[in-house]
Amino acid sequence: MRMRNKILLLAVAVAISVPSANADLPNASVYLGVYGGGHLSFGDWSMADIRSEGVDLEDAGVVGIRLGGQFLNWLSLEAHLGYLPGSSGDSTVTGANGELVDVPGRNAHILDYGALLRFTAPMDVVGIYLGLGGGGYSVVGGDIGEATDWHADAAIGAQIMLHDLIAMRVEARHIFTPGVEDEAYNFQLTLGLDFIAWRIEDDRDNDGIADEVDACPDTPGVESAKGCPDKDGDGIQDSKDDCPEVAGPADMKGCPDRDGDNITDSADRCPDAPGVEAHQGCADTDNDGIADPDDKCPTVAGIAKLAGCPDTDGDGITDAEDKCPKVYGLVEMQGCLPQVVAEKFQGTMEGIYFKTGKSVIKQRSYKVLDKAVEVMQQYKSVRVTIEGHADDRGSVESNQELSVSRAEAVKAYLVSKGVAADRIETKGFGETKPASSNESGKGRAQNRRIEFRVITR
Repeated sequence: MRMRNKILLLAVAVAISVPSANADLPNASVYLGVYGGGHLSFGDWSMADIRSEGVDLEDAGVVGIRLGGQFLNWLSLEAHLGYLPGSSGDSTVTGANGELVDVPGRNAHILDYGALLRFTAPMDVVGIYLGLGGGGYSVVGGDIGEATDWHADAAIGAQIMLHDLIAMRVEARHIFTPGVEDEAYNFQLTLGLDFIAWRIEDDRDNDGIADEVDACPDTPGVESAKGCPDKDGDGIQDSKDDCPEVAGPADMKGCPDRDGDNITDSADRCPDAPGVEAHQGCADTDNDGIADPDDKCPTVAGIAKLAGCPDTDGDGITDAEDKCPKVYGLVEMQGCLPQVVAEKFQGTMEGIYFKTGKSVIKQRSYKVLDKAVEVMQQYKSVRVTIEGHADDRGSVESNQELSVSRAEAVKAYLVSKGVAADRIETKGFGETKPASSNESGKGRAQNRRIEFRVITR
């Protein structure tokens, strides 16, 4: 197999077998390279100045160096200097007497030099390029003599990054030597390494941030967001920013919090005043469980049904509007009770009697109870609790039962006269709340009692 075929197969095999590296092609660089391969001709070639001597050079190996600069990721210019150990084959010539004479081959030391402008199509770690350039051949020693030819070049090749600072080159170069009779067309197939002395780090998105430190290498960004977009300029990448259009701190995931209460403005009902999460970012100054914007009395604790205002006596009228704030009163009386209600429904109801040891109401009690019915029918908003009490005669259990049944008996009488049952509650306290001493008959009589309590609504 001829040398040119061996070199061609070697170059193809190496190019196919080398795995892709993790380093991308540089955007700009300065590099020094070495290469080797074969200088091939599909027809013999020779130096113009020694052609007349009938010397044709044979295929030769070539080694060389090159120095280049890459200005853009697709444009570079390089100079090369190669050495070809040329020789001519043995030949036979006709002598002066017409006889054939054998002429042994002669050696030549040839320099191949020139410049090449490369246009590259970058593809991550691989770049395919075309090159245009020119230079010269010079024979600088050997048996043939000295000569120089100028040539024009066209090249095609591949650059494969093996490392951030090392690239492999496979190149085929067509060399046209117009000064030779019948012209000469030669080729070089070479394999080499370029060592990068300086490079601008890769920046695919052209945002000025090297890809190796760019968290978003394919999308232009800013340095403060590690190369990612940050529309609001708060230093948080848009993809991690819950509020990419409005600047905010990192601990709030990029959302603003003007009042510093750790509740983002978008979720804060009161974004300009510190508050608590339970009230959607609003304050509760009086700690009554009602946010200040909803609280008509934000500095005084109150109840929800009165929009946060207090109601000391629990009659449903705010203290500020209640003329009797400590008396459970009526709305129509501005929180106070009519005198008759206050007299009839607060405390012991005198004149209610029961049969001894029983819950049967005596007839002489009806006058008092009928008056109670009359008042309750007049004031429809009045509700009452009827409390039953007993003295200490008998067992605790029986006294408790008796006090309950007597309170229920009074309620039954009022209901029978037309008072709604839901306006009356009953309670029995037995002997637990004596009004007087049980040591005397008079005291025990005072302890056997029915009390009314107003519970307006």
